[in-house]
Amino acid sequence: MPKKIYIKFSFNQSLALQIFCATLFLALLALSILFDVSGEVAALIFPSLVALLNFSIFSTILLKRVGDNLFGEIGFIYCGFLVLYTLIPAFNFINGNFGPADPISILQASSSDITLQLWRQELFIFAFTTGYLLLRGQRIVGKISDYLIYQDNQRTIIFLFSILLIILYFLIILSSGVDNYYESYMRYENLNFISRKLVSIAIRFKEAIYSALLTFLFMNYRKYSIHIIFIIIGICIYEILFSFGARLQSFLIILQCLLLYNLTVRKLKIKTLFFLGAILATLFSLMELFRLIDFDTAKNMLSEDGIKPPWELNAVFYSGLHLYQERLKETIPPLEWQMFFNDFLVLIPFYDFPAWNPMHWYFVNYYPDALVAPYTLGPIADSALWGGEFDLFLRGIINGLFFACIVRWFIKFKNNWWSLAIYTFLCATSIMTIKYSIFYSLSPILKTIIPMFLIISLYRNYFNKKNEII
Repeated sequence: MPKKIYIKFSFNQSLALQIFCATLFLALLALSILFDVSGEVAALIFPSLVALLNFSIFSTILLKRVGDNLFGEIGFIYCGFLVLYTLIPAFNFINGNFGPADPISILQASSSDITLQLWRQELFIFAFTTGYLLLRGQRIVGKISDYLIYQDNQRTIIFLFSILLIILYFLIILSSGVDNYYESYMRYENLNFISRKLVSIAIRFKEAIYSALLTFLFMNYRKYSIHIIFIIIGICIYEILFSFGARLQSFLIILQCLLLYNLTVRKLKIKTLFFLGAILATLFSLMELFRLIDFDTAKNMLSEDGIKPPWELNAVFYSGLHLYQERLKETIPPLEWQMFFNDFLVLIPFYDFPAWNPMHWYFVNYYPDALVAPYTLGPIADSALWGGEFDLFLRGIINGLFFACIVRWFIKFKNNWWSLAIYTFLCATSIMTIKYSIFYSLSPILKTIIPMFLIISLYRNYFNKKNEII
C-alpha cells in the first residue's frame, strides 16, 4: 500500500489567487455601481461574481489539500474554463458587444432570461466543484519521477514522427479542394464509405500521435528543447492552414505542452499562465476575425471595434439559453430516447446513427440550411432537453466525480509514459466536455488513444534496448 503524501498549504500562491479574484470581483462590482441605472447590469454581474467566488473558494480548498501545483489538477483547469465561459458572455452583454445580427441577439432574450441562464451556469460550476472535492482526496499530483524523465526515447520519437508525416500526407492527398473555413469541414465528403472510414482512423491516429510524440519529447526535454519549439510551431501552422483558420486543435496542442512542461520540467506559476492565456486569447480573436471575411473588412472592423473575445466563448451560453427558452415555451421538437445515452453509444466501433446525436438533432431542427452543424450542445444545453435545472445539477456532480476519478487514476500510474500522455491529453481536452458532454473523454480514450498507444507499446517492446526501457 503506497504511503499517502501530504503537503503544507502554500500561503503565497493562495494569497496571489485570492487577490486576483478579489480585484476582479471589485472591478465588476464597481462597474455595476458606476454605470447601472436600471439594475439590469447588476443583475448580470451578480451571478458572474458568484461564479468567480466559487472558483476562488474551490481553488483555495485545492491548494490546502494538494499543494500549490494547481495547473496539474484537471479539476482546476476545467473549472477555470467553466468560469471563463460564464464571465465572457456576461461581459459581452454588459459591454454591448452583440450586434443585431448576432445569434444571441436574434433570440431576443430579455435581461431576466440572460441572468437566469448565467445562474444556471453557476449552478453547474457549483455542482462540479462539489462533486470533484467529494472524491478528489489529498494525494498530490507532484512531479514525474526522474526514472521516467531520463530515459532515452530517440527510437520511439523517430518512429512517431515518421508515422505522423505519412498520415499528414495521406490526409492531404485525399482531401478535395476547398476555399474557406466552412468548406474545410466537407473536404472528405466526396469519398466513398471505406475511404471516409480510413480518413477517420487516420485523423484519430494523428491526434494520438500528437499526444504521444509530445510526451516523449518532454520526457527528454534537455535533449529536445529546441526540437519541441519547432515541432509545436509546425503542428499549429499545419492545423490552422489546413482547416482555414480553425484554432481548437492548435489550442489543445499548446495547452498539453504547457501541462507536460509543468509536470516534467518546471512548475508553472499562476501569473505565467494568465500572461500566456492573454496572448493566446488575443491571437485567436484576431484569427477568428480574419478567417471569415476579406482582409480590408477585417482591418476596418478591428479599427472600429477593437479586439473582442472569441465567439467560441459565447457558443456554450447560446445553445443553453436557446434550448432553455424552448423548454419554458414547451416548443422543443420530439426527442429520440436514445439521444440520452449518446455518450455511450458513440463508444461502439463504426457507430453512425446521427439521429441519436443531440448536436445533429439541434442542427436538423433549428439550422437545416447550414452546411455543417453550426453549434455544439454541452451538458448545460443537454439538461434543457431532459430534466431541466435538477438534471443540470446532477450532471455537474457526476462531471466532478468523473474528473476526480481521472486524477486519482493518474496519481496511481503517473510514472508511465502512457499515463502521462493520457492525463495531459484529458486535461487539455477537458474544454471539450463543456462543448459536448460530461463523458466526452471516453470516446477519444477508447477510440483514439488506446489503439495507437497499443501500437506504440508493441513497437517499443519489439525494439527494447538497454537505453530505452519501457
